[in-house]
Amino acid sequence: MKTKTFAVTVIIVLTLSLALPGGVLAAPSNDNFTNTEILTSLTYSAFLDTTGASFEADEPYPTCGSGFPLKTVWFAYTPPMDQTLIARASYYNFPTILAIYTGSSLNSLSQVNCGNWSPTLALQAQAGVTYYFQVAGYYGDEGTIPFTLEVAPPPQVGISYSPYDPSAFDVMSFYASTYDPAGIYGFTYAWTFSDGTVSDQGYFNHQFASDGDYTVDLIATTADGRSASSSTIIQVRTRDISISRFSVPQMASSNQTKTISVDIKNNRYADYVQVVLYKGLPGGGEQQIGVLTIYVPARATRATTFKFSYTFTAADAAIGKVTFRAVAYLINGRDALPADNTSIDTTNINR
Repeated sequence: MKTKTFAVTVIIVLTLSLALPGGVLAAPSNDNFTNTEILTSLTYSAFLDTTGASFEADEPYPTCGSGFPLKTVWFAYTPPMDQTLIARASYYNFPTILAIYTGSSLNSLSQVNCGNWSPTLALQAQAGVTYYFQVAGYYGDEGTIPFTLEVAPPPQVGISYSPYDPSAFDVMSFYASTYDPAGIYGFTYAWTFSDGTVSDQGYFNHQFASDGDYTVDLIATTADGRSASSSTIIQVRTRDISISRFSVPQMASSNQTKTISVDIKNNRYADYVQVVLYKGLPGGGEQQIGVLTIYVPARATRATTFKFSYTFTAADAAIGKVTFRAVAYLINGRDALPADNTSIDTTNINR
């Protein structure tokens, strides 16, 4: 009988944890207020590990806390100038709490702000004043907490207006579109128009006196002095076409084909114009019977003629007449005076 021998290798993986005698995990280096981590420059961003942290006997409990025992770590920053700061303690594996204090010792701290769950706090910091940041799990959890402290970025500002294609007849509405990532807001506004108009309102109306390209500038400033600007060009174009003549036959007979013409006057801006021809139906309603699109130059005197052909039917003859309606549309713009873009006329039919 033969015997086979196999070599077996056993691999043991050891997971080591930094621990104190007795198996207690070591506290973070900035667990106690006296060992606060001093931040000397911003932006600071880190994934904190609060495992093993504690709560000191004289440590202030945040006013927005849950009531659960907390395991906290501390940071401090002294701004070299007046500036707005944003502090975040983001939700990672559990909700968080963040409190900001001023003072010189643990038992004399005064709370400036407090937030929980996944807080983002804005702080209008004064030059030379040291601010302390207390970070923990909201329900006393310990583990990873993403913490960030940064100087607040400038606000975001844009210019909104309507209508988007104004004419000299339109009263336009302007309003500032703003967003403050620090959440301070309290904006003040400085509008400047190239036609000489100025305003300090967030929303206002304005009418341009004539066609042209106008520059609009806006500066928006938050209550703490951060500002941003935006600029846009408003193109004012007063487009106006009209039906100067609508010609339909006075009389017609069944099965007779005749010409219907529509003269379009355009003395503003050359553009493509679409004319739609309808005929009325008994009892109400209309039937579209033709569409033409033609490039119409801008001319002070001579109109552009759109010609349609229509064959009158026995049904038309039974009624005794056909009422036609022509409607003209600008293809690439908005007509400032559209009331004269429609014309109606009637042809009588021999029975």
